[in-house]
Amino acid sequence: MKLSVCLCSILCCALLGFAAEDTPEARREAAKVYLKVMPLDKTLEQVSASVLAQLPAQARAEAKETLAAINPAPLEAIIMDAMIQTFTLDEINAMRAFYASPEGRSILKKMPQFTNAYMPKMMEEVQRIVLASMAKKQQPAAPAAKPAVTK
Repeated sequence: MKLSVCLCSILCCALLGFAAEDTPEARREAAKVYLKVMPLDKTLEQVSASVLAQLPAQARAEAKETLAAINPAPLEAIIMDAMIQTFTLDEINAMRAFYASPEGRSILKKMPQFTNAYMPKMMEEVQRIVLASMAKKQQPAAPAAKPAVTK
């Protein structure tokens, strides 16, 4: 019995020793794997489709051409650097595991539908607030009340 407990302890310590250390290099490797699970070009396609759906018909052709000109390679480097600076190794691995899961994949597929469901209403609300704020700033200030004269 003592031998099995001892062997188990040694095995656990050895496994913990092999756990990846949270270094920038380890994060970079994990981010590379994440970006294989979440390819930026596919994400850009989804975002572009959502953006185009929100635009008036006459603006779509030009916007589609502009969006098609986006090169994902430099953007991927920017994302990777931001991931390395922001997230721990465990967090990057957890994001990868989530988006590789059936639930994560399902959520990703539904994101354009989700975005299209709320974005028009949200944009209307933001526009209403901005226009109200601009109108308020354009109104002339009310003249200051004159102090009452006392005798």
